[in-house]
Amino acid sequence: MSAYKNFILDSSAFIAFIAREAGCEMVGQVIEHAIMSAVNVSEVTKFLIEHRGYEQKNARDVIEHLLNDIVPFNTEQAYLAAYLYAETKALGLSLGDRACIAAGIATGLPVLTADRAWKEANLEQVEIILIR
Repeated sequence: MSAYKNFILDSSAFIAFIAREAGCEMVGQVIEHAIMSAVNVSEVTKFLIEHRGYEQKNARDVIEHLLNDIVPFNTEQAYLAAYLYAETKALGLSLGDRACIAAGIATGLPVLTADRAWKEANLEQVEIILIR
């Protein structure tokens, strides 16, 4: 996979793991070293509540049990996510997508995602690893 110990996990990869979708095995191999942006944690929490019927506390417990860490969406990452808009506009990347990538850039860690469009962005500042 990669020589890194920790990984930034996109919400699409986390959801693939929880839902046992294609690529879940790859996420399972690194989940104990997974870090997520607080923005992506919000997306996953919404998914668990809306699509899986979790109670708020249960969703939080599952996320915090599985993740190694949650990084705040700070000022530096806010600017990075905004700067990424021009590079990713044609691909339709959301704020959540760009927040995840910004967390990867800010920490120097690779990002795991299920979103193939990210590879088309050719972002040299961060290593993007597709889970499927």
